[in-house]
Amino acid sequence: MNEDNGINFVSLIDEAGNTVDLEIVETFDYKDRTFTAFLPMDVPADSPDYGLVFLENLYEDDEVVFDTINDMDEMEVYEAYQQLIFSQEEEDE
Repeated sequence: MNEDNGINFVSLIDEAGNTVDLEIVETFDYKDRTFTAFLPMDVPADSPDYGLVFLENLYEDDEVVFDTINDMDEMEVYEAYQQLIFSQEEEDE
């Protein structure tokens, strides 16, 4: 994990071997698993490719390893994230 101007991010290598910088938005637990929501740092906000990316946190030798999740789980994780954000907004009111 890196920090640049107060923004926490990770640099990952995608399937094509390209480095992708992802801003860490939130880490949360769902169904006894831990996930992190990211936003791409190298994609313009008005691009159709811009949006939340969810990866599962796995632990190997006390280090976090991010892993992709299947499409069905991703919808559930997205919904759990929405509920988390909604409940945080209610607490702030």
